Amino acid sequence: MPPSRSPALGAALLAALSAFPAAGQTPAPPDTLRLGAVLDALPASPTLRAARLAAEAAEAEARAAGAWPDPTLGLTVQPLPVI
Repeated sequence: MPPSRSPALGAALLAALSAFPAAGQTPAPPDTLRLGAVLDALPASPTLRAARLAAEAAEAEARAAGAWPDPTLGLTVQPLPVI
């Protein structure tokens, strides 16, 4: 009669073996965010470009609002009645 095997022992053995990489495989590098990569990607971002253009437009509008009005020339004619 074969010895009885415990399902818990088999599950523990599979879990322990799955923690090791298979032969020939290299573990994946950790997912890290590099500041240089982020700064290189910023000019290509359409969202950032739209925000920059909106800020430049708001600044131009504020400068125009604070400017002096265009000079105008006016002429007033008041006809005199002929008696």
